[in-house]
Amino acid sequence: MASQVISARISLILIAALLVLRAIMAAQLPLSADEAYYWLWSQHLAAGYFDHPPMIAWLIRAGTFLFGDTPLGVRFMGIVLSPGFHCDRLGTSKASASTVRIEN
Repeated sequence: MASQVISARISLILIAALLVLRAIMAAQLPLSADEAYYWLWSQHLAAGYFDHPPMIAWLIRAGTFLFGDTPLGVRFMGIVLSPGFHCDRLGTSKASASTVRIEN
């Protein structure tokens, strides 16, 4: 039990460290062509787009509202939402690992 608590704590520390690193890199690196395309969508919000649903545009609009039209603004909501994904994956992997049985 104690090893599981330590393992979970280490996992959460690693997720936090990677989150900080991702935020630093998001602020420093220029936008890719796709990110610039999605940013353009956020300038003209719609209920949907020809090849994608609208959520990415709405999330980028929220980020640029907070941080302006900067690379960090465009990427901010992805950074905010990523810990939920990582923690969900952590929980899923632990649940599936605990149900695996090895038989000879």
